[in-house]
Amino acid sequence: MARNRAFTLIELLTVMAVAAILLTIIAIPIVQSFNLTRASQGFAEAQERARELVSRLEREITNAAAVRDNTGPRGSVAVVLPDLNGAPITVLLPNAKLDLIRPAEGDPSARQSGAFVNPDINRGDPTLRAPKGQPILPASQGDTLVRYVVALKRPVIEFPSGTRAGTYANPFVQYNRATNTRWLQQTSGEDNLYVLWRFQVPLYIWDTATNTRVVNTALFEVDVDGRPVLDDPAFLQLIPGTDYAAATGILTAAGTSKAQRIRRWLASGQIVTDLNRYDMILPQFDRRTNQVVFDGLVPSVSSLIRFQPTRVSQEPALSQMAVRPGEETSNGEKIGADVFRTEYGAWANLSLTIYPSLFPTTFGPNTLGAVRPAWADGNPILQVLQNPTGGLSLYGNGTVELFDITQYQRARESGLSAPFSRAVRAAVGSAPWNATFIPLVPDPKTGQVIASFDVREFGDPASPVLFENNIPSNSGVPASPGVATGPSDTPADPAYQVGAAWHTYSGINQRFNRLWHQWDGLWGGNAPAREGPQGVKRFIDLRTIPMNSGSASPLSTFANGVGRVQITPGSEIVVGPDQNPGPNYGQPTRYTRVPNVDSIPVGPNQYKINYVDRPEPNWADFGFGSANYDPASYSATDFLSSVMQPRFRAGYIELNSRYGEPLPPGNIQVLYRFQFTEPRDVVAVSYDSSELIEVILTMRNYAQTTIPNPQMTTVRGSSKVRNFIR
Repeated sequence: MARNRAFTLIELLTVMAVAAILLTIIAIPIVQSFNLTRASQGFAEAQERARELVSRLEREITNAAAVRDNTGPRGSVAVVLPDLNGAPITVLLPNAKLDLIRPAEGDPSARQSGAFVNPDINRGDPTLRAPKGQPILPASQGDTLVRYVVALKRPVIEFPSGTRAGTYANPFVQYNRATNTRWLQQTSGEDNLYVLWRFQVPLYIWDTATNTRVVNTALFEVDVDGRPVLDDPAFLQLIPGTDYAAATGILTAAGTSKAQRIRRWLASGQIVTDLNRYDMILPQFDRRTNQVVFDGLVPSVSSLIRFQPTRVSQEPALSQMAVRPGEETSNGEKIGADVFRTEYGAWANLSLTIYPSLFPTTFGPNTLGAVRPAWADGNPILQVLQNPTGGLSLYGNGTVELFDITQYQRARESGLSAPFSRAVRAAVGSAPWNATFIPLVPDPKTGQVIASFDVREFGDPASPVLFENNIPSNSGVPASPGVATGPSDTPADPAYQVGAAWHTYSGINQRFNRLWHQWDGLWGGNAPAREGPQGVKRFIDLRTIPMNSGSASPLSTFANGVGRVQITPGSEIVVGPDQNPGPNYGQPTRYTRVPNVDSIPVGPNQYKINYVDRPEPNWADFGFGSANYDPASYSATDFLSSVMQPRFRAGYIELNSRYGEPLPPGNIQVLYRFQFTEPRDVVAVSYDSSELIEVILTMRNYAQTTIPNPQMTTVRGSSKVRNFIR
């Protein structure tokens, strides 16, 4: 009979070893495939989440009425992390906060029993703290603030019972500093420490008790000016040592009040990143040691979302037309722009460079008008830079301060006299103003550079205050330059047929009458036919009329040495006595400009004006042997210099010059703006624009696999503020 054979122990062990090897060969790829599948799913999920969030941000930015400047501390967020020694330390994350101002919505006056009306139910809703409804068009800024900010998911922790009850700061030790300088998250407890929050809150609310609009103090502190504090980097972060004890997390009195405000913030917001497996801050690691990098005691960390204005470098600002079609003037080729505009507004971190026109400085007959150098022949470029006081100033050669822009703006806003002259003196001190330069004032909100100034802003800063809230003062001397018309006599009056020289008369009518009788002799018998006595003009030369504060006119090149100055076209206001017969005769009235063309006469209540220098004839052809064509040359007693040449110089105003129609007695006041720009001047601006916001979002996803490192995906987007008001 045959016996049954069994497997030996060696055979069984051999089979088990072979089976284990086969199972390992089969199982490891399967597990790895699952890990890779989960990792790819996590990466795809993070990428999709990032795209959705960036798309949402782009829509909200586009539909906003304004985006607040978030450069520097205004867009920084405070986070508390372990330092090199493991102690808590506060770190600022730049560009981790974005504030959007939504357009005004609904009707603020629509209230029932003190509550705003909800248009959905058409009844007063006591829960509404701001109007609700359709945007008010044209779009204007409302009181609703939308804020995106990186912050802790749970800034405060409530312990309802047990050995530890009450409100505590969320401990920073969720980032453990284990050995050396490596950071490790806790092995248990909550993950996803820092998340991206979205809040939509009212800046102002309606106070039914006082029936006024007040700051929403439930969420915002109030500054000394009564406005909400919007740039507190720690508004959602309790600070160790100030708000709580670092060792225990127990809140101080200030921290308790702040924790209450933080709770109200959290109740009005939502987390827009996933609640788990995501973290919105990233420490910088040393790739060689895989340890956190420290700058002294401070860990190097960055936010994984950046809201940053778009940087524009050296954009040539577009010069705006100074003269509109149909309002052309003589020698318009020499009129420079008084406004330069960039593509975007809402500037920050401004840098401005001026490349002046370099026309030859040769003065002579029949030329369009020479251009004086804007600074120095060797280095004509001008720059707007930060001055030692933290403001902006215009500099020549990068070091010589010429015009304190911030001083000008402050003086103007404060209603001080002569803000332009104050800005010059703030730069050059008490030295006389004798530099040729191109003063400009940037307007960051509108994205413009203003190159013209009101003549009332020029003069002696020690004179009486001429402005009150930018309105001419009713007290004190008037700021505008003017000149008396003199008696309403004509050349027929015998008093003017003989007598003193014409330049001894100050009134417009008197000077005209005396010139009428001396005309032929002043020309030396060489006057052209068209320049008989009929060629005598009643005129004003604004260059020679001093400001009422006592200083010379800004157009006075021979007194100030600024040959680039000219009148901004269309800015002038000429007011004088009414020349038309009737009940208003002699009363102040505004005169009307007529084209500066020889064939068009000037009638009653009219004037012609030279905005810029015009080409002069060759005076040698008329018997004037030596003529100086440089506008800086002037003689009040010389016929050519003070009567004939002014007709071709900026600031010449011709009035009604008919023989028998003298100007009524009174004063002619002239207001105007003056500028220093030439047609070929180029203004290049570098700036960060909050009108075009760039969003850079990196999603750092822990995919819950055996893969130790998280997947990271970055999505970029940019959006223009469509409703930005310029």
